[in-house]
Amino acid sequence: EAMIAASVPSTTATGRSAQMAGIGQETGTLEPGKAADLIVTAADPLADLRALRHVELVMSHGQLHRAPQVKHRKNVEAELDRFL
Repeated sequence: EAMIAASVPSTTATGRSAQMAGIGQETGTLEPGKAADLIVTAADPLADLRALRHVELVMSHGQLHRAPQVKHRKNVEAELDRFL
């Protein structure tokens, strides 16, 4: 239940952004029939951004990828480190 409450800001941000861009009927929220790319982490990235370094699953273009081989880019890692 706490995870649902914690996800409200990200859902609100993505849903509203999609609506403002005029594509809210196709994407922006997790609903049947909508396009969705997402990542799943073992820990809560809203509580600790380091969770983004340990991606468990990726859903991209309707395909589920378990234990994905995540590309590590030094410039992205450096930006993430600024917030840790």
